[in-house]
Amino acid sequence: MKIAIIGTSPITEQHIKSIKKLNGEIALISSTRKNSKLLPYLAKKYKIKNKFYNWKHAINFASKLKNMAFLISGRLSHNRRILNKCVKLNRKIFIEKPVFLKSKTFNSFLNSHKNIFVGYNRIKFNNINYLKKELKKEKQLTCIVKLPEISKKNIFTNSCHIISIIKFLFGKFYIYKIINNQTNQQVILQNKNKLNIFIFINYRNSDNFTIEIFSKKRRFLLSPIEKLKIFESIKKKRMGLNNIFIPKKSFEIVEKMGNSKPGFDKQMKDFIYFCKKGYLPKENSLKFAKEVIHLIEKFFV
Repeated sequence: MKIAIIGTSPITEQHIKSIKKLNGEIALISSTRKNSKLLPYLAKKYKIKNKFYNWKHAINFASKLKNMAFLISGRLSHNRRILNKCVKLNRKIFIEKPVFLKSKTFNSFLNSHKNIFVGYNRIKFNNINYLKKELKKEKQLTCIVKLPEISKKNIFTNSCHIISIIKFLFGKFYIYKIINNQTNQQVILQNKNKLNIFIFINYRNSDNFTIEIFSKKRRFLLSPIEKLKIFESIKKKRMGLNNIFIPKKSFEIVEKMGNSKPGFDKQMKDFIYFCKKGYLPKENSLKFAKEVIHLIEKFFV
C-alpha cells in the first residue's frame, strides 16, 4: 500500500518511522508551507523520491496512483482545506488529532467518516488497554484527572489525548458541574451509571498529567500516562514512634520508549488494516474525535 504524506509537522517523522517499520511505501511527501525546512530534510533522510511544496499539486499527483491512502499531519489551520480535497477522491485517510478545534467543523465531513481514521496514539498504549480490561472487573469507580496545561488552547490540542483516554475507558459523559476560579478550573463529569470523573485544570502548575481511578479495593494510577501502577493494599511500617502507612504496589506496566513514540506503530498497523479490510475502531472514528472536542468545549461555556 502506498501512502501520500501531506504536512511536515514535528510529529510527521514519527509516522514515517512507523510506516517504514511496517513495510509501507511512502509515495510522496508534501509540506503545507512553501518555506518548510522539514520537507527537504525528511525527503532526503528517508529517501522519499517525490516531494512537493504545494499540497494541492501533491494531492493531484497522488490521485493518479493506485492502492494509495493519505496521511495528513500538518498545521491544524490547514486541515479543513486539505481534508476537503482528499475526501473527494474516496481514498482512506489518516489525520492527526484533534482534527479541528471546533466541533461544528466536523459536521462537514461526517458523510465521509467511513474513510477517515483519526490518530489518537495514546489510546493504543498497552497499559491503557490493559487498564480497560481490569476496570471491567470493578464496580463503584471514581476517577480523578489532572490537566496541568500552559493555556486554554492546549486543552484542545494536547489534553484532548487525556479526554480521549477517559472516553475510551468509560464511554459517554455529560457535564455535572463546573467550578471556576482565577488559577484553575474543576469539571465534574458523570455518566448514566453515576460514575463521577473529577477533572482539575491547572494552568502552568508544576504537576504531571494524571489519571487516578479508585475502586472498592484497588487504585489505578497513570502518572505519567506512559506508566500504569496498580495498588491493592496498604502496608504498615514503623518509623521511630510513628506508624507509616504505605500503598502496596501489586502491578506495573510501562510503555517502552523505542525508536518510535509509544502507540504510533500500533495505530499505523490499525490504519493499514483499515485500508485493506475496512475495519475502523470506534476510538479512531471522526465521530469519536468530534465528541472529544465537543466535550472540551463544554468545559468553557
